[in-house]
Amino acid sequence: MGTQQMILLVAATVIAGIALFVLASVQERGQEAAVDAVQYAAAKEDLHNVVDMLERDLRNMGASMYFDAGGCNCWVGASVDPTTVLQPGWYDSTIVAGGQLYTLQFVTQIDSTAPPVGVVYTWEPTGETVTLRNGTVRARQRLERRIGGTLSGVSNDVSLLRLRLRQPESEPGMVNLSDTRVIDVTLRTVSPLGMGAVIEETRFDATYRPVGMAITDNLPS
Repeated sequence: MGTQQMILLVAATVIAGIALFVLASVQERGQEAAVDAVQYAAAKEDLHNVVDMLERDLRNMGASMYFDAGGCNCWVGASVDPTTVLQPGWYDSTIVAGGQLYTLQFVTQIDSTAPPVGVVYTWEPTGETVTLRNGTVRARQRLERRIGGTLSGVSNDVSLLRLRLRQPESEPGMVNLSDTRVIDVTLRTVSPLGMGAVIEETRFDATYRPVGMAITDNLPS
């Protein structure tokens, strides 16, 4: 074999090796992207389930009008007094193994054809943690929702849930629970299939102004 042929053979071998390396890298990145997409889809679906519950319950806090189909076939009831919607300890926490057990309880209307009912949310650490790329450590939490004591919703993928009560923006600050008109919600969830390489958490932030909490504000005393 001549020198020129040997050079061509070596060059072909190098080129083939580079091509195989590039192909393997592209394939690996494609697999990582596919896994990340599946992880994100699972996290997003779980986030939507939690948000659907929260939005319905928080928007309807204090509502008590319902349709009496078996009686007058009309809408009956009156607004619940805001002082009875939020009771002392409605948003509380106690120390448990691994962190805090949070309790959220209030009166809401879960269906337009039903009377108001007490809803209780609880969430506490599952014992597992996730570490974000910036070094933040989150405790994976189990969130449960109960209506009249009956379990009606569960998520094991909440990594952060915080609520803040406020009066309207025009007011200087909150005085007591009956003055609550605005609720800020911060929610984070992680994928049940593991934390993604690109999208670590799914995020939801919202502000609610339940009509039922302010419906009596302008009524004569």
